[in-house]
Formats: sequence, structure tokens, C-alpha cells
Amino acid sequence: MELEFPKSQLRRLVKDSLNNAPETCKDATGTLLERLKRMQELHVNKDTMQAFSESTKIFIHYVTYLANEFTRESKRLTISGEDVLKALEHVGLKEMEPLFLEKLERTCIHPRGKTA
Repeated sequence: MELEFPKSQLRRLVKDSLNNAPETCKDATGTLLERLKRMQELHVNKDTMQAFSESTKIFIHYVTYLANEFTRESKRLTISGEDVLKALEHVGLKEMEPLFLEKLERTCIHPRGKTA
């Protein structure tokens, strides 16, 4: 069974990433308002979105595989957040740790089934 990342969420993620790109990556001409208007008008073609979708799936599979390997090394059966952090560090994304921990804390299920 082939799983697909929801297209609307992927498109929003791509546009948000472009909007949040460092200033050195953006066009140095025009005012901030003009740049924001251009970003809102940005269109990403179908082939590009398909490439992002496939890349996202491959990345998730790879990080999951690595996290699972760290889990097995620890002689456990359940992947933990720590295993995912080790996997992200292994692929050179240690700087993602604060964001990951923030998201993990927001979605953690507490003993009574309530979320944070």
C-alpha cells in the first residue's frame, strides 16, 4: 500500500518554507511587502510537488529505519523520541532537535489520554 502525504499540507509546507527562508536566500530587491505578495502568488508545478512528495516519503522511511536500528541496539521493541533524535543527528539534522522536542511535547499523550 502506497501512502501519500496530503497534497494541501505539503503545498502549505513548501510555501511556508519559502516564506521563512533566510534573507540571504530571498531576492534582495523590493520591499518586504512586495516580497510577501510575490510569495503569495507563488505556484509550484505538479512535477515539483510530486518530487517533494516522494522525497518526503523517502526521508520519513529512512529516519524511521535509523530510529528502529537504534531501538534494536538498545534491545527494545518500541521506537522512542530519543531514537528519532539520534536518527536525525545521524543524518546531519541535529539542529532540528529543539523543533522536534517542541512538537513531541505538544503531541505527547499523558496517562489520562489528554494531550499537552
